[in-house]
Amino acid sequence: MRIKTLDHTRALQVGFLFLFLVAVGQVTWWILDQASYASEVRTRLTQLIEADAQAANRFLERGGDPAAITVLFTHLLRDPASGELMIHPVVLQSIEEERRRRLNQYGWEGAFFLVVLIGGMAVLAKALHQDAVLRRRQRNFLAAVSHEFKSPLASLQLAAETLAFRDPTPGDRGRLSERMLHDLKRLQVMVSNILETSRIEEGRMALAPERVTLAEEAESTVEECQVAATDHGVRVECDIAEGLAVNADPVAVRTVLRNLVDNAVKAAGAAGGGKVVIGAAARDGFVDVTVSDNGIGSDSTSCEASLSSAGARSQRTARALARERR
Repeated sequence: MRIKTLDHTRALQVGFLFLFLVAVGQVTWWILDQASYASEVRTRLTQLIEADAQAANRFLERGGDPAAITVLFTHLLRDPASGELMIHPVVLQSIEEERRRRLNQYGWEGAFFLVVLIGGMAVLAKALHQDAVLRRRQRNFLAAVSHEFKSPLASLQLAAETLAFRDPTPGDRGRLSERMLHDLKRLQVMVSNILETSRIEEGRMALAPERVTLAEEAESTVEECQVAATDHGVRVECDIAEGLAVNADPVAVRTVLRNLVDNAVKAAGAAGGGKVVIGAAARDGFVDVTVSDNGIGSDSTSCEASLSSAGARSQRTARALARERR
């Protein structure tokens, strides 16, 4: 029986959302409770002062000294018309101002806490999202690398087994040796591409800009990817003017071109074959390098690039990381 498990990132998102709702509810209840408490305190103080006024009025009715009452009950005021004691308006205003002050304090504290809580939750949500994207990219990267390594490794194994268990003719032995050397070079290029891409993405690669002719680099990239393109039934072409050059690090340029062409070949191969075209054009002091294909498209590429899809067609465009060399 297959048990469907919930992704831990999704579970964390649900857990944080639940905690956020609980915290919002708690803060809201706290604000309302404090507002209710402030109103209750005002009511109690008013009732106590009213009780003092009633007691003072009874004292006066029994012939008490008004001067003594004024000294004892400073929060009361004698009404000139009726002669009865009542709560001093200043006291009532002070009680009301204290209630409003506390309500403002609780409101600002609660709002500040909610803002901090929302900001913290937003940061956590973004971090979880980025973690999920990174994990997905890592899985896709491992799957792609494993798939790419299978072909040359299988070819090497077949050639080695042929040499080990058979006695090929000198001509066949030469062809097998040449194939093995080609597969080893292909593996070496793959490993170098992975290391160079990793260094560029992490910013650990020291760039040494120099004049780079894009047509030559593109032709070199076409040669390197020719075997993989043939295996996928894809034709790779270069459409770059001979004199177009940039002032950039040649290793970075080769890495970018290689990654773009590799992704385009995979996309076109997944669609059953097709054509990949490398183009470049100078614009606004920059050189736009375009690798287009008629493949199925993808969510992301292995290097910095923009992706636009229209039906079954996709286009990967990378702005060269260098200004056009005048």
